[in-house]
Amino acid sequence: MDRLGPRAVGRLEDAERAARLDAAVAGSGWRELRTGDGTGAPWASGVEVAIVAEALGRGLADVAFLGPTLAADLRRLAGASEASARETVALRADLSGLAAQGEDAVAVDVSGAGSALALGPGGALASVALSGAPAGVDLTRPTMRVPASPATPVGGSVTEEAVRRCGRWTRWSRPRPSRRRRRRRRTRHVRR
Repeated sequence: MDRLGPRAVGRLEDAERAARLDAAVAGSGWRELRTGDGTGAPWASGVEVAIVAEALGRGLADVAFLGPTLAADLRRLAGASEASARETVALRADLSGLAAQGEDAVAVDVSGAGSALALGPGGALASVALSGAPAGVDLTRPTMRVPASPATPVGGSVTEEAVRRCGRWTRWSRPRPSRRRRRRRRTRHVRR
């Protein structure tokens, strides 16, 4: 990652460097770490995926990783077949969890992705085509509003437990109070 990551903001526009970095990540199979191994279990644990994400973040790698990895995990949890092209996930506009079909949503890590996975009626997994130019304030992680266009069923459905697990992906979007603040709340409650 040190060789291929941008060392300055100006290198973010170097398309050749970005293509080589994307090819290196694709060749390593990192985006497929959460796909099934044939028994239904993922190839790698969440901790191992976090280690890869940390290494990519440390190297300031401007490559899609989180969105495609979460999409692969979602397909595995739903029992759907692997995607034939790169895709990402659609999250609620406040990033609090998976978006339902037709809900105001944002797709993360859309670089190279042609579609985003969302929840259809009854927990069915659906794919929404992405169109338009990516936007966002983070130059290394392009995002895109998910259009309210019709979704294509992917096959398989997501259980309530899987939806709760997927909500853990976005836990960082809701800041938790510090230990001190939680302790103060309990203390105030007891004193009253």
